[in-house]
Amino acid sequence: MAATVEKKHFWQQPIGSAGLWPAPLVLALMGHLAAWPKFMLQGNFLLMNAQTERVLRLWWFVSEHTLWLFVGYASVLVAVFLILRVLRSAGWIIAIVFVLLALPGFWYFMEMSYLWGKLITLER
Repeated sequence: MAATVEKKHFWQQPIGSAGLWPAPLVLALMGHLAAWPKFMLQGNFLLMNAQTERVLRLWWFVSEHTLWLFVGYASVLVAVFLILRVLRSAGWIIAIVFVLLALPGFWYFMEMSYLWGKLITLER
């Protein structure tokens, strides 16, 4: 006799990939917090170039709109993850969507890493 395979609902399946989806948000938050000391001490540095000023303006904008930017980004990540799970999308589709949604978080982390690196080099 052939055993019947019961179809599982999306919430019964392993959700190991769910741990990966908040990574861009966590990195963006870490970058924002790591750049905070540089922003607070910006008037004390002689090494203010165009890139530093641009990144400082970006930090200030995000800082002024922190709540809705980070909550909105988290909401989009969670909503898209759940939609893809409910639709039982193929793995390659999930990977492409994740990479596209992760780009803003990783980009912001890299921008803030520039400020953090500049702060570290000035402390030597």
